[in-house]
Amino acid sequence: MPLGPDEDPQLTLVELTIPIEYPYQRPRVTPLPREAAEAWAGRDLPDYYEVSASWHLEPSGQMCLFEEADYTELPWADPGSFLDHLRAWLAADRSSWPDDPPALDLDRYFDRSSHVLVYDLASLRAATAQVVELTRRGDAIRVGPVAHRPTGRKAASTKWGKNRALILNLGPVDHPLRSIEQILEVAGGDAALIAQEIRRGVPELIFIYERASRPGVLAVSLIERPGKLVAHRAAPEDTDAVMLRSHPECHTLAGKVVTVVGVGAIGSTVADLLHRSGVGHLHLVDPDRLLPGNLVRHLCGHSQVGRPKPEAVRDTLLQVRPLNPVQVTTGTDGVGSLADAVTLLESCDILVDATADSTASRLIQAASNAGAGRAISVAVLADGYAIRIDHWPAPPGGGLPMPDLPQVTPGVFEVGCSSPVSTTPPAAVWEAASVAARHTIDALLGAPTPAGEERVLRGEDG
Repeated sequence: MPLGPDEDPQLTLVELTIPIEYPYQRPRVTPLPREAAEAWAGRDLPDYYEVSASWHLEPSGQMCLFEEADYTELPWADPGSFLDHLRAWLAADRSSWPDDPPALDLDRYFDRSSHVLVYDLASLRAATAQVVELTRRGDAIRVGPVAHRPTGRKAASTKWGKNRALILNLGPVDHPLRSIEQILEVAGGDAALIAQEIRRGVPELIFIYERASRPGVLAVSLIERPGKLVAHRAAPEDTDAVMLRSHPECHTLAGKVVTVVGVGAIGSTVADLLHRSGVGHLHLVDPDRLLPGNLVRHLCGHSQVGRPKPEAVRDTLLQVRPLNPVQVTTGTDGVGSLADAVTLLESCDILVDATADSTASRLIQAASNAGAGRAISVAVLADGYAIRIDHWPAPPGGGLPMPDLPQVTPGVFEVGCSSPVSTTPPAAVWEAASVAARHTIDALLGAPTPAGEERVLRGEDG
């Protein structure tokens, strides 16, 4: 097809395949090489444009025209828009993709294994040009220490074991690599080392590379499917990579301290969300212990039953996200006096009150109103009828009005529990925690202080 009215009159022929599920599945477009195009046309095509083997050409030879995120919009459903998009793709390819983002996905040009290589980039760089040991746990592969080569007369003929990998740095890569031959070509002077270690039986190759000054990793297996390179999915686990999805302002949040008082159902989930978001220091306070009945709505699991709730939550957070740099400390004294509330408020940037204890809440509110610090109160009202967030001290316009709540039928009593068991559903707990975490993060980032938020979750009849 012509590239457009303002382009040179060059031609590219494509093979268009419309799947039977169209438009719910995208059409497949494969550009023809010059030889195939001329054979189809039955003549020479002197102005023919043959597309490059760029990052935007799938291993199958199809054009990569749409991102996965575009699929919900079905951007190919309108023929005119689709052809315009196709012409724009060809124009960008002809210009060598000047605005190409540095997508780091060399592995997509090979057959995929079912394994994930989990790596730390600094450790890989430290082991460059060496064979390392690999450890496997389930489908995850991790890089271990440098492997020791046997010495003595038999060293040259000794083969590497199956859990070994050669690490090399390929440097900048400006086009996709699709075979061992292309890898050896890019490796330059290191090609001889790759060939040597392959002869010695090294089963895995790990390559560091750069695209637009961004580092990436390609990990391939030589033995998973004999005669064919198979790529593992590579996933970094350094701190920057771990926190990449935490919060857009995670670097600011990393310098903040939040105290969560009451780490039961709501408080434990608030702590979890703040931990995920990258708040630098969480201090968890609660005098209670975790009971089996708590587990339905609580962050922690059965192995933590009987432990003080703050310690159980801390250990759960550290176990689930051990590479998260957030510091988590605990306290089990609770809030029994105004002095306790003042001490807690003065030691953090903001305090989250999730106690569901009217005495503790009033002490925290009084201390906050007296200038000891900022606090956010979170509660589920009337066993899941509504959730409520209050800011203390209240903004100049005043706080939220008192809630108008329906009558609640008294709950059942549980052995070992001195108050009726709340029938609040888990979804209400987690929604309250989510709203509280959002208010907390907004406050830490300097957003204007609202009076709070109240959200009715169900009608008075349930």
